[in-house]
Amino acid sequence: MANIIKENWLKEDERCPCCNAVTKEVKGLTKQNMRKLLVPKWNMTEVIITILLIMLILLSVLYKTETQQCRDWISPMYANGGEDCYSICNAKCQLIVDNPIKQNIELTNLTNISVSG
Repeated sequence: MANIIKENWLKEDERCPCCNAVTKEVKGLTKQNMRKLLVPKWNMTEVIITILLIMLILLSVLYKTETQQCRDWISPMYANGGEDCYSICNAKCQLIVDNPIKQNIELTNLTNISVSG
């Protein structure tokens, strides 16, 4: 197996002497095929795909952090089987009301929150 790889390693595609078009492609593990596989061409399609992949990864990380914040905010409410939900909810709502950064937002009807169950 190692001898076959060594023999095929330096083989290249056969090309037409007139127009330099590929007439017969080399199959298998060769230096030329590895270069084609690993070295990007950076045409417009590859640039767009790369940008889309970067945006997808960025959005997934942002989604994970945002949902983790939500889970961290909600998880204490259900710690004792939901018994502490009402008191913790009132405490967290009071923190939101008392927050000086949020003073510009009108928070009305927070006292009308009811828990049914």
